[in-house]
Amino acid sequence: MVVGVSGMGVLSQFVNLNTFIMLFGSVGFPLGLTKLISQLEKDGKWDDIKPLLKSTFIVTSSIGLALLILSFVFSGGLSQWLFGTDKYSGLVFLFGFSLPFTLAFSIFEAFMRGIKKFNSYVILTVLLTVLGLVMALIFVYWLDLLGIIIVMVLQPVMNILFYIVYIKKNRIISILSVVRTKCEFSDNIKHVFKIGLSSLLVGSLAQFSLLFVRSMIIRIYGIEGNGIYQCIYGISNNYLNLFFMTIGAYTLPVLSENNSKEFVNKEITNYFRIMTFFLVPFLSLVFVMRVPVISVFYSQKFLPAADLFFFNILGDYLRVFAWIFGLWLIPCYKMKAWLFFEITLSINLVIFFYIFVNFTGLDLNSVTLAYLVSNFIFMGFNYFYIRRKNNFRLSDVNARNFIISTAVLLLIFSVSQYNIGMAYYAAPSLLIAWGFAVINRSDVNKALLIVNSVFKKDKKENA
Repeated sequence: MVVGVSGMGVLSQFVNLNTFIMLFGSVGFPLGLTKLISQLEKDGKWDDIKPLLKSTFIVTSSIGLALLILSFVFSGGLSQWLFGTDKYSGLVFLFGFSLPFTLAFSIFEAFMRGIKKFNSYVILTVLLTVLGLVMALIFVYWLDLLGIIIVMVLQPVMNILFYIVYIKKNRIISILSVVRTKCEFSDNIKHVFKIGLSSLLVGSLAQFSLLFVRSMIIRIYGIEGNGIYQCIYGISNNYLNLFFMTIGAYTLPVLSENNSKEFVNKEITNYFRIMTFFLVPFLSLVFVMRVPVISVFYSQKFLPAADLFFFNILGDYLRVFAWIFGLWLIPCYKMKAWLFFEITLSINLVIFFYIFVNFTGLDLNSVTLAYLVSNFIFMGFNYFYIRRKNNFRLSDVNARNFIISTAVLLLIFSVSQYNIGMAYYAAPSLLIAWGFAVINRSDVNKALLIVNSVFKKDKKENA
């Protein structure tokens, strides 16, 4: 890894700052925009979609320009707060140029998800991610950390251009008509703003808690400690984002169209079964192959991060199921419950990290254990709430499969933790036995049908 452990620690702060500003600067619009556009598109109300797009685009772009100016004025202070030194103030200012474009691009993404162009959205996202990765490899090779910041500026510009070309080529909506339409702050924009504020509060608190934890890591374990933690965080975040992108892009607009109790419970049951079958082999592979994964995607300098995988991946496992049980909250306007659960998750992460780092000898595993415990509580809240409010019940078969899957996952992790070489032989045998115990032909067919429904050919209803 060219940037090294210290460079990765610096980069992680920029990435988290970018995520935090994205949530704050977009005013949480993308989430509410996706939900509302899905409803308007279903009813064929394209004339209502156009002013909605223009209004949100103007607001987010204006905020982006304001943030660019602030990043110049307060670059030294931001550098001091994030890294304990002002030596990175130039990078902070350069990073500021990415903000107007990143915020503007969030509106394009929300639009694509809202009109349910799932197949195109996923293809475009994968293509742009690969191109961004290639750009990053080239720039970081020649310019080190500076190159990565330059890519953070260029990536959203490239993304916007690709989306404009795609929208024009497929005649999804006339961009010129959106530009010419009258900018109205109607009830629709107020509706988006209401959901957006809730999303803003949740997302900002989540990122602030993560920034707070990272700042504590830097103070206690140094910038190198933050770089080691960024390794496991980056790996985990990448595959979780892929999951949330594919499933989340489908479920929010679909559940917004039909949020009856029966339909919601059926959808959540289907996703629960699919993820049970998918997560066990996938997470087992990631954990057992953690050393090669770190060596390939980072370098041998980051191998101490292998000790952080146990608690962190188990936390990911619980987080996915917590997210599935909470899929219905926003489409069904259970905003108070959603806010409470998400805010509690962020607060618990800070509280448990503080407890573990001060009263145990876990070192950096204090963060990953806090993450695991927080997500266990998060999953419990989401499950018992949908059980109480939506009469959701896990069938005996699903409950049995979940228990068996969790036990097998823990066994594979424990074997690999004890002797990583032994796990190369034990894991395949355990997974085969697990497959015979929990998977049957009808489950595979149902999973394929659901996956096919997510990636089915895009609808042709354009304006």
